[in-house]
Amino acid sequence: AMEEQARAKAALAAELARDEAAEPDAEPSAAGSRYRPRLLDEAPAKASIDPGEYLCKISREYKLRPCTVRVDDRGHTILTVPEALLAIEGVLYDEGDVVHFDGWTTEERPFGCYICAPRCAIDPSSCDCTEIQPAASVHCLAQPVTFDLKRGGKGWKGTLRYALYSNRYEGSPPDRRPTGYNFEVEEFVVELRPTAGG
Repeated sequence: AMEEQARAKAALAAELARDEAAEPDAEPSAAGSRYRPRLLDEAPAKASIDPGEYLCKISREYKLRPCTVRVDDRGHTILTVPEALLAIEGVLYDEGDVVHFDGWTTEERPFGCYICAPRCAIDPSSCDCTEIQPAASVHCLAQPVTFDLKRGGKGWKGTLRYALYSNRYEGSPPDRRPTGYNFEVEEFVVELRPTAGG
């Protein structure tokens, strides 16, 4: 299992590196670069998680918070997690003995894609923060948010592999400046449980 996780992590890192090499000069456009599952344009697939109110968390350090499973107008089963380490939305569907999630981040400035507070983007002089390179934000927003949920205990559990981006610097203060960016694929526990009344 550990070898399989390491392979999956390495595969995601290699895929992100290929994407980075293909578009080295990309300019940020949150609306244009955010990942969207192809499945949304296809016939809906069955999901064994029923619509309703649930409790979700992403990362062991976070508490369970309200989330929702619903069926959209086209029949896709959609999971929405509005408050977590990553606010996400996406499609749930059965794949063998797991329920697969294929989605995207929903916050304007998601964790791992930006490093400064939102006010810094509006007024850079109000912060002592160097924002992540624009191309890094583009690649971060374009990455899919995917994980497999397995039934167990009080609900479903899985592992999210997600790349966090940071600046690469050259020089020493006061001449230190960002010259590119790096990313590191991290793993986060995902948990989904029915509410007490569910």
